[in-house]
Amino acid sequence: MADPEEAAETTDPEAESVATADESTDDVAVEEESLDEEGVAESTDARTEPESTDEQPTTESGTVGDASATSSGRSLARAQRAMGTLTILGLWIFWSPILFTGYGWEIYTNVFLGLAIVVAGCVAVVKKGGDSAAAVGLPALAAALAIATIGVTFLMGYGTTLLVWSNVITGSLLVVLAALAIVAYNKSGDRPSTNRAATAS
Repeated sequence: MADPEEAAETTDPEAESVATADESTDDVAVEEESLDEEGVAESTDARTEPESTDEQPTTESGTVGDASATSSGRSLARAQRAMGTLTILGLWIFWSPILFTGYGWEIYTNVFLGLAIVVAGCVAVVKKGGDSAAAVGLPALAAALAIATIGVTFLMGYGTTLLVWSNVITGSLLVVLAALAIVAYNKSGDRPSTNRAATAS
């Protein structure tokens, strides 16, 4: 009879071959599972990419809206600064005949024109270009008064040289500031009437 130990030794190679085959099968199964997971991840990425591209226009439109609002605010601030400076120059015209020892009609004319420019500038600043009258009419009125200041200086023959130069230089600056204010108010578009019309449409 054959020894049991020898029989066990003869059967061991067969068991080892079977175990090796099982391990190779397990390796193949693991590789197949990893390939399946990669395929699922790629399909998931492919599905999510169109959604990300669809969200981009919304972000861009929001950015454009913020930029336009910022630009409108800056234009309004420039217009307000221009009209504020215009008001200060109107005060200068008001006091200049007294400072430069004017006399007679020189004083009355400058006081009247300077006061009118100050009123127009103050009303425009308070209304912040809220309608066409404040955005265009008041700066245009201030420019017309400035031109009248220059014209009256030569028509009435002001005798004080310093007062003549003061009126000419200040009047020219007033015309430039009024033009800048009109342009800036129109760029800001901050007019309630316009906004109401846009909302109604």
